[in-house]
Amino acid sequence: MTNSASWRGMGRPRASCDDGVPREDGVARVAGSYDRTIREGIKGRDLYRELPERITGHPAFRSFSASEGNGSGNPAIRDFLAPMPGEKFLDMGCCANILNYRLDEWPSEYHGVDGSGETIALLERVVKREGRKVGGLYRAPVHEMPFPGGMFQLAACVGVLEYFPAGYAAEVLREAHRVLAPGGRFYVDIPDTGHPGFEAMCMVEEHMGRPIMLRIRPAEFAGM
Repeated sequence: MTNSASWRGMGRPRASCDDGVPREDGVARVAGSYDRTIREGIKGRDLYRELPERITGHPAFRSFSASEGNGSGNPAIRDFLAPMPGEKFLDMGCCANILNYRLDEWPSEYHGVDGSGETIALLERVVKREGRKVGGLYRAPVHEMPFPGGMFQLAACVGVLEYFPAGYAAEVLREAHRVLAPGGRFYVDIPDTGHPGFEAMCMVEEHMGRPIMLRIRPAEFAGM
């Protein structure tokens, strides 16, 4: 249920963060929501299985449910990025992708960054316990990442930008441009506002405490 875009050696996006929403508030809200999801999950509680009937009974919910399950595991992402040994891959807003999709098994070196401290702590525990090899896991907002310019050959930002206004999304794109090496490959997605399950998706995310704020068509996004 997403529109995706991908660039090789992408040009610098143009936009200003003028949406009137304090950046720090939005980042903290989304990170806090995922922190809660992780904490409850550790206790054995799946918040997605406790959605109220007003959501699960909505006509759009079936379409939404049928479209779930791809995310960062979408084969198109790896097909486009074509990871190779010796390359560094940055997963922006990494969530639990190395648990769900084993992106750390790609030939490239995996680096994950996320604003949720609980998420990063969980990943660090799993990596240590299972002896997985990753380049690094970092707690940081994706608009201001702790990396030197040109560090990565590959990057992806999936299931992230929709939680923020357009101005912030443009900041994130500029930051991706900064950390990618010349000729780097970048995959990004946003929700498809025309999808029959989009309304239900918005209801779910609102319920989880992270409302969908980026509601633009692909042509608008491409012009950012």
